Amino acid sequence: MAEDILNMDINFEDYFNQTAIDIINKIEGNEQADWGIMTAHHMIEHLQLVFQFVLPEHEMPILLSGEKLERQRNFLYSELPLMKNFKPPFLPKEELLPLKTNTIDEAKEALISTIHLFLSTIQATDFTTANHPFFGKLNTKEWMLFQYKHTIHHFKQFNLI
Repeated sequence: MAEDILNMDINFEDYFNQTAIDIINKIEGNEQADWGIMTAHHMIEHLQLVFQFVLPEHEMPILLSGEKLERQRNFLYSELPLMKNFKPPFLPKEELLPLKTNTIDEAKEALISTIHLFLSTIQATDFTTANHPFFGKLNTKEWMLFQYKHTIHHFKQFNLI
């Protein structure tokens, strides 16, 4: 469907510094998901966790190789969105991770802070790549592409966009 095609010609810095933060700030916590079992609070903490993948202390193993990894990397550059209801093997199948923050506002603040840390990490002069479990070693541009697709996926899940 045409509405599922992502606009890949945006300014990703503007998206993460302004658009995504505006969307996060509007979350109240009572939004219902169109799919999946996460609450809005869980979704915010999930996004924060995945933004941390670029940090050296959160280094992730690469779970795919060869042709599968190549297909995933081709998908990364496509205008296609992430698949609904995908559950990575490192997350519990039918349950939610325990919440780390006490309130939705605390979770939102932590996510916004992590987005800023993500941007400063991938834009540092000494940054080259960081592992993503399903896309391999990603450079700055590729991390921007992935996180854009990932945030759009979850913002749509909760009808935030």
